[in-house]
Amino acid sequence: MVSDPAVELDGVTKRYETTTAVADLSFAVSEGEFFTLVGPSGCGKTTTLRLLGGFESPTAGSIRLHGVDVADVPPEDRHVGVVFQNYALFPHMTVGENVAYGLKFSSPPGDVTGEERVADLLELVDLGGMEERNPRELSGGQKQRVAMARALAPGPDVLLLDETHDQEEALAISDRVAVMHDGRIDQVGTPRDVYPRPETRFVAEFVGDNNVLSGTVTAMRTDGGGGRVADVDLGPTTVAVRVDGNPAVSTGETLVFCVRPEHLTVDGTTNQLVTTVGSVEFLGGTTRVHLDWNGRELLARTRTALDGTVTVGFDPADAHVVG
Repeated sequence: MVSDPAVELDGVTKRYETTTAVADLSFAVSEGEFFTLVGPSGCGKTTTLRLLGGFESPTAGSIRLHGVDVADVPPEDRHVGVVFQNYALFPHMTVGENVAYGLKFSSPPGDVTGEERVADLLELVDLGGMEERNPRELSGGQKQRVAMARALAPGPDVLLLDETHDQEEALAISDRVAVMHDGRIDQVGTPRDVYPRPETRFVAEFVGDNNVLSGTVTAMRTDGGGGRVADVDLGPTTVAVRVDGNPAVSTGETLVFCVRPEHLTVDGTTNQLVTTVGSVEFLGGTTRVHLDWNGRELLARTRTALDGTVTVGFDPADAHVVG
């Protein structure tokens, strides 16, 4: 028998008078899963977390925690820990008192005292021995860790973290990500699915650097390996794009596709584009190069510095069609 998801939103909408903050959200999170909402400011991420935490009530739809509808359950009874965006530490309490605050409403998990639980958690977040410090004496990173320890103290069933600013970090630590846009979810999947195979133009442009191009399909053919290839007229030149997973693509249609910067190769033998190097950013292991191609900006990632006029290319299989 399959157990209920730990967290489940079903058609959740939240409206504030004439503004819709989130619209028809539906997703489920499994026990032990690290699930991340990513998206631009104002897309509905924080509202979604506030709905899960019980600080807001949905206008429509249902929210279930371990199979139980929590519409009428107050925040303190949801067994949900929250790390707020601004940390929300109590300035009149010490670090230890802040961490222990949640233990006023429930006993610590395991056979330990409240004092032991606080000490263990401060050691966990590398703040051991700082129980008597005042929050104003802490750095921003230390305050964040205190907020994390406070959220963990009662042993919550669900931990909500608002928010992850580093997109690469979110991709690295998440089991799955949901990309939000204008209060809706554009795509849900593992980072290894979402990054190389974005389903919409928004996802392609938001998740990591990308080159999004569009043109008219002038011909359909097969390559040497039997794959379907579309010849796409981009104006100055025609390029080939593999479209194996897109059976509806046909001649005369507009095709939108993306090519990640790491897939643009210098002096590539396929799909050659003659560009002019603009700005160059050294990133340590690689260099991000801004290229001008007939008035359009392209991004490339290389291990060597580029200058002047550069011809770049990409393999047709490295182009991904987006909606």
